[in-house]
Amino acid sequence: MPDRPAAALRFDAIGTNWSITALTPLEHAREAILAAVEDFDRTYSRFRPDSLIRQFRDQGGTVRFPPDAIAMFALIDQLHDATGGAFDPTIAAALEHLGYNEHYTLTPSPGDPPQAVGWSSITRKGSTLTSTEPVLLDIGALGKGRLVDLIATILREADVENFIIDASGDVLAAGSCHPRVGLEDPRAPGHLIGALPLRSHALCASAINRRTWGEGLHHILDARTSQPDTGVLATWVSASSTMLADALATALFFTDPDHLRDHFAFEFARLHSDHHADASPAFRTALTAPRSP
Repeated sequence: MPDRPAAALRFDAIGTNWSITALTPLEHAREAILAAVEDFDRTYSRFRPDSLIRQFRDQGGTVRFPPDAIAMFALIDQLHDATGGAFDPTIAAALEHLGYNEHYTLTPSPGDPPQAVGWSSITRKGSTLTSTEPVLLDIGALGKGRLVDLIATILREADVENFIIDASGDVLAAGSCHPRVGLEDPRAPGHLIGALPLRSHALCASAINRRTWGEGLHHILDARTSQPDTGVLATWVSASSTMLADALATALFFTDPDHLRDHFAFEFARLHSDHHADASPAFRTALTAPRSP
C-alpha cells in the first residue's frame, strides 16, 4: 500500500478468516458486507441444513438459486469441459465419504468413495438447476473467490476504491494498493518459495495441506476417480477475477496449464510432488528454487 491503511475489517466467514484493509473508512460498508456473507453461506453451504445446496441434496427436482449463481455455474460449465470432467461440484458425496462432512468427522467411511453423479447430468437454465435425483454439490473450488468478488463490488459501490481483501490467502488488490504476496511451501509452513507483487488482480492458492486429515487424504479430488490428487502439492493463480483465480487453482491439479490457457487468461505457478516447479512468465521471476523436503 502506498499509505498507511485508514481502515480495517476482520471477520470469519465460510469457515475461514477474512480481512479487508483500505485507504478510506469501511464502516459504512460493514453492514452490507456481513449481510452478503450471510446470504452467500445460507445459499451455498453444504454444511447448513437450511441452505439451497442442502435442499437440492434432500429433494432433488428443481431449485432456483439467486441470479448471481449464473456466473458460478457458467464457469463450472467451462471448467468441467476443459478438464475432461475432473472439475465437478458433484464430487461432494465423495468428500463426505472420506470424512470431510458437516460434522468434520475426518474419518473415512468403509469402502471406496462413490463416483460423482456428474455435473453434466444436471440440467441448468440460468440460475436454476434440475436433477432427477437428489444431488449434493460442493462449490468450494470457486465459492470463496466469488464471495471476494461480491464484497469488492460492495466496496466500490460504497466509494471504496483502494483496498485489499484477504480471504485466508486468496487475495484481491484494487486501486493503488499493490501488496507483495508470499508463496508458501506446503511442505514447510512459513517458508516461502517466492513472492508476487499484485496490482489490481487476484491471487489464489490451493494446496494439499490446506485441508488434510490423513495419509493421502485432502480436499482436492479428481471427479473422474473420486480420489485425492497426488501429482501436485500446490498451485497459485493470478487472474482478473478472484472467482476465476480460485477455480483455476484447483483445475491446475488435474489439467495441463497450456490447455487451460487456451481457454482462460491467467498466470500460474505449480509445485509438484517430485519437488519441481513450473510457472508462466509472470511467475518465473517471482519463484525462488523450492528447497528439498
